[in-house]
Amino acid sequence: MTVLHPPITVTIATPARDLPVESGRWAYEPKLDGYRVVGFAEQQLLQSRQGNTALTTRFPEVVADLTAIGDVVIDGELVAWRHGRLEFSSLQAGPTRRERDQIIAVFMAFDLLAVDNYDLRGRPYLERRKILGDLLARPLPHVQIVDQTLDPRTAREWMSLDWGATGVEGAVAKPVASRYAPGQRSGWLKIRTTRTVEAVVLGVTSPDALVLGAQDPSGKWWVTGISQPVPQALRAELAARLRPDESRLDPVQLPGTAGGLPGSPAIVYQPVRADTVVEVQADTAVEHGRFRHRPRVMRIRDDLTPDHLRSRG
Repeated sequence: MTVLHPPITVTIATPARDLPVESGRWAYEPKLDGYRVVGFAEQQLLQSRQGNTALTTRFPEVVADLTAIGDVVIDGELVAWRHGRLEFSSLQAGPTRRERDQIIAVFMAFDLLAVDNYDLRGRPYLERRKILGDLLARPLPHVQIVDQTLDPRTAREWMSLDWGATGVEGAVAKPVASRYAPGQRSGWLKIRTTRTVEAVVLGVTSPDALVLGAQDPSGKWWVTGISQPVPQALRAELAARLRPDESRLDPVQLPGTAGGLPGSPAIVYQPVRADTVVEVQADTAVEHGRFRHRPRVMRIRDDLTPDHLRSRG
């Protein structure tokens, strides 16, 4: 009988800008775009990062494969594979739609917290990982193990834009001797792959964020995302430049998914004339032409117009 029961407070990786490379100290994994989940095989439960178990009934195929492993408690990322890449939005699909649309839900395991009546959280990370690898030596359709390396060169490959196009967001670095502790006490780091792109300002939200957009070949505008709060140094410059869209003087409401996760509150913004281009720093999490995470506004691109962006495709 397992010694751990939900809810468990998970280990959280701290955001970092650079990949740590001290020889022999770090292990690396690709950062996948999905739901953080702790799987309890004996209780047949899937616990979210927030501690609830509502995901259990939505992913029966994952629960079935997890139970087949034995009496284990596993930490990992629940992802959805579709058309050869990870697709975060497909995690919203129920079992019937997943079968119809050929969406494969997979629990990608990266840590073993307990097996049988042994609590492994106090063991070094590499020891826990080896036991997990032995348990999943024969991957199941809906429970598999996340890749791991001790070579920072491989980790840098996972941070390339090519890997980003498949849904890999960057890399996670973990001290090889780290214990599994709640919160940020284990020293894990997450390094997101970022890129610089341009977008047109379509509106302003409160407080001080921009509604970003692009234009399709027919000239129609669509929202590509909501920025992080604009840096103080840029606010005055943007305030002097942005002008109300006289054809749409009333505030506009967007679904919360435009700026975050499903279930986020609606976003209200004031439309402005679509004549200002900004440079933003964004990660590789893009689905259906929209940023999944809020990009950071870097500067105004005086040398570009919306027509330039459309002509570049």
